[in-house]
Formats: sequence, structure tokens, C-alpha cells
Amino acid sequence: HWTKEEIWQRLEPIMRNSFKAIWDKHKELNTDLRRAAFALALERLDTAIRAKGLV
Repeated sequence: HWTKEEIWQRLEPIMRNSFKAIWDKHKELNTDLRRAAFALALERLDTAIRAKGLV
């Protein structure tokens, strides 16, 4: 099992990168963080769908 320190060490960079991506989208779209997160999720979904050749 992982210790709390190991969990935090692995999780922190993921959380920081995710927040930065949402923050950047928030600034780009001049919208609230919730909508920015949703817009980013839709962009990532679009990328995945296109990569699989479904569109």
C-alpha cells in the first residue's frame, strides 16, 4: 500500500497540471472555472473521438 506521502507526491502534479489547463481555458474564454473545465473536457473528448476516426 502507498503511504499518504506517496499518494500526495503522485497526485499533486496531476492536480496542478489539471488546474493550470482549466485556468488557461478560463482566461482564454473569459468565463468561470466551471465552464472552462467543461469546455476543456469537450475539447479532449473531441480529440479522442477524432483520433479513433469516429468523425
